[in-house]
Amino acid sequence: MKGTFTTREAWAFPMLALLCLVFCLFLAGCSSKKDPYAMPKPLPADSPEKVVWNAEPGAITVIIDAQSDANLIDGMGHATSLCLMQVPDAEKILALGADEQGLRTLLACKPAPPDIITATQLFVQPGSYRVFPLDRAARARHIAVAAGFNTLTSSGCLAVVPIPVHEDSERSYLFFSHPVYAAADMNLAIDVGQASISVRGAERDN
Repeated sequence: MKGTFTTREAWAFPMLALLCLVFCLFLAGCSSKKDPYAMPKPLPADSPEKVVWNAEPGAITVIIDAQSDANLIDGMGHATSLCLMQVPDAEKILALGADEQGLRTLLACKPAPPDIITATQLFVQPGSYRVFPLDRAARARHIAVAAGFNTLTSSGCLAVVPIPVHEDSERSYLFFSHPVYAAADMNLAIDVGQASISVRGAERDN
């Protein structure tokens, strides 16, 4: 009779639904598999001084905004070389770039462990705007930016900002919690002017 299911057909629908469910669970399990060689993230620290500065892919978002008259020479803007350095100690980099010779060394943009962990060189055109991700290096606690203007001065050509520390809370007992800290993802904003750079670092909202 039309519209009537046989016993075999009645069993087919639940079996098909069960198979679909098993297949979906299998796909979900495959997609959630982690890289077996990836290093686990460090546990949050109970104070900012105890934060583990681990490597983290894409943890830094670089935002470069160059004025139309950036690196002004004879009334015209020119391309500016930038070197983005990840460093453990801000004071050492500021000391290295305290004079023109030191600035030229930094603008060579070469890693020099342990003082310069990584160095990334860029060439920025006047009026350009760029946004791109940058991997955070292990042990990096500050970002230093050196700019190759026509006139080199430590006050205008070198800036160092700390990588932010993220504060969260962790429940230790049923009704009590305590603050914990970890290296934060950050936005690194670099404004390129006529003869100087302005650099700001802030925690990124993920």
